[in-house]
Amino acid sequence: MKYSLILVALFTVSIHMATGQVSGDYKAKIYFNEAQKLFNQNDYKEALNYLVKAEQSLQGTNGLILSLKVKILYNTSRFIEAENALNLFINEYSNQVTDQVRSSTLDYFIRIEKAAKSQRARENEKLLALQKKREQEKKYKAIALKKEPQIQKKLNQFLSLEEGKPYLLTYRSKLTTSPNEKAIFIFYGNKYLLYTIPSATLAYRLNKDKIYFGSSNAAHFSHVAHIKVKRHGKKREISYKKSIHYSNVFIGGDGDEMLWTGRQNSVFSRSLFYYYYLNTLHCDVKMKNSFSSSYYNPYIETGNLRKTVDYNAIQDSKLAARLKSAGVQHKSNSDRSHPEGLKITIVPSGKVNMVLPLKKITYQFEDKIKGEYVQNGSRQKKEFLSYIPKSRTNHYAYIQYSKYQPKSDLFRSIASLKNNNYKMSQSLFTNIYNTFDDNVGSGYYKYFKNTEYKLFFDIIPQLYKGEKEALF
Repeated sequence: MKYSLILVALFTVSIHMATGQVSGDYKAKIYFNEAQKLFNQNDYKEALNYLVKAEQSLQGTNGLILSLKVKILYNTSRFIEAENALNLFINEYSNQVTDQVRSSTLDYFIRIEKAAKSQRARENEKLLALQKKREQEKKYKAIALKKEPQIQKKLNQFLSLEEGKPYLLTYRSKLTTSPNEKAIFIFYGNKYLLYTIPSATLAYRLNKDKIYFGSSNAAHFSHVAHIKVKRHGKKREISYKKSIHYSNVFIGGDGDEMLWTGRQNSVFSRSLFYYYYLNTLHCDVKMKNSFSSSYYNPYIETGNLRKTVDYNAIQDSKLAARLKSAGVQHKSNSDRSHPEGLKITIVPSGKVNMVLPLKKITYQFEDKIKGEYVQNGSRQKKEFLSYIPKSRTNHYAYIQYSKYQPKSDLFRSIASLKNNNYKMSQSLFTNIYNTFDDNVGSGYYKYFKNTEYKLFFDIIPQLYKGEKEALF
């Protein structure tokens, strides 16, 4: 009964007969009742909206409104606002409400006090973190401003590089054990080719239709056999090499005759692979299917250029536009004390391709011959089956190896070549890149179908002749 009387006292109905308008007090009562209903339905957000309308209609507040607001704010985790509303209720409006309303409101006091204290601590932490972040950003921008000239310089250096033109790549681990190894770098866009040449002389000598890999005057080494054979009633000494992989196979003559001590066949076909083992040319019926740093054939590596900069460090809008035009991607730096400058990284594909000449030969049996040879200081005598080529087909091919190559900084790695006007066309670059970037599997041979790849052997010695000079 008392609660009803208070409601009547708080929300007096005033009907303005002249205008026909409902009084603010009456609207406030309607809004309050709707807020109370929505609160009981746990629709706290909408309940608070109606409480705000009630206060606007009253052009103030009262005890009942504050009591309900305290409960809504607490249930929506707005603990500091709930504490402020509760303090206002206790200090100015608690005597306007019934004991029941007062008691139900004060039941929230301890809960709100603890929750508001915790929320206030969290907000203080956020404020301190925000202030710290602003200070770091201020220092970061100051450092970045000093770094912009260096970024501008590097960008100009990169843009001065000519696509399709060969450059020496100096800052890389040696791929082979050759002391004469050179790495030649050619790029278009974000893609690059890297030619590794253990020896220009050896690369040039591979470019022959007919390869002589030895003679009777050749130096002895573990796989050379100078065999004296009796052929057609005449004795003569011919140099053969024993296969590294098969102890009963010897290959000689122009690199396509074969002696072996197995089952006799009248005709059979074999592929012969030509490669330099260290500085000596080998011809064999098989090659290692895993990478060997002792193979001195040319290698081709594919990969990409990763161009990055922290655009947060760029305040010059024109510089930012030039960087984006050059394809430089954004890479934020978590270390706010050291802005990330322009970085261009050589990123290998993870495989290298060794290029080699290859002959596919159909052999026919010639005769059984006896030969003697010296190998590793020991004289050997053996009967061989002699086979000579019936037909041959020359190819160029490559064998792909899985080989980790380290990433490197382009600006630290690249140098110019003197007196070199060669430029690879983009179409040739694309053809070569697509060929060697194709994953054919480690140790798997792939034949070139297009004869233009033969030009590769002509290009290498030309590139190699140039002497390096400082580029940057």
